[in-house]
Amino acid sequence: PIIRKEEELEYLFNMSVLSSVYNFLKTSSNSNIQYHLNFSPSYLPQEVCCLERLVKFARSIGRKLCIEITETSLYPVDIATLKEILTFLSQKGLNFVLDDFGIERSNIDVLALLPLDGVKVDAFFLRQYSKFFQNRFSSSFSKDEIILVWLFNLSRELVTRERIKIYVEGVENHEDFLLSFYDIKASYFQGFHLHKPEPFSSFSQS
Repeated sequence: PIIRKEEELEYLFNMSVLSSVYNFLKTSSNSNIQYHLNFSPSYLPQEVCCLERLVKFARSIGRKLCIEITETSLYPVDIATLKEILTFLSQKGLNFVLDDFGIERSNIDVLALLPLDGVKVDAFFLRQYSKFFQNRFSSSFSKDEIILVWLFNLSRELVTRERIKIYVEGVENHEDFLLSFYDIKASYFQGFHLHKPEPFSSFSQS
């Protein structure tokens, strides 16, 4: 069936990514960078041993690794099993960030149940919050705006009480940066305002 072929390709792709990261870490000399990988949790049960070996190797040479899990890809996975796996790998030194937070579905139970080190706010979410911030003195707000503010209030509580880091994507100008830093209380920022994308070769040579 086509689904099986797609699943096999995804698994092979994940293994190829892990192999590439391993080879890259062997040649990288910069220990001040935390390396982030976008990773589907669908095959984590099969890849736990590979990830454990990769994390052990990374720590042995003073490198930090972080897995960014796409939120929408969590739902086919049993949350209890995923929690057990993430807890095990977290104890080995691997960090986990929930990616694309605010897109399609934002399940609070995912934040509550999984051992996450951070939440990555999608650029679309930042654009919407920016519009709200510009009209914050309005006498009335839509339901979407109320939910939006509630989610960001929740994110600030997580930063304060649970020490979960907030990452913001789509920081395209100085206003985006100020909003992300002062109002959203983000710890990390991603966008053209800070740095433009570079080819992989520029990092492999650093």
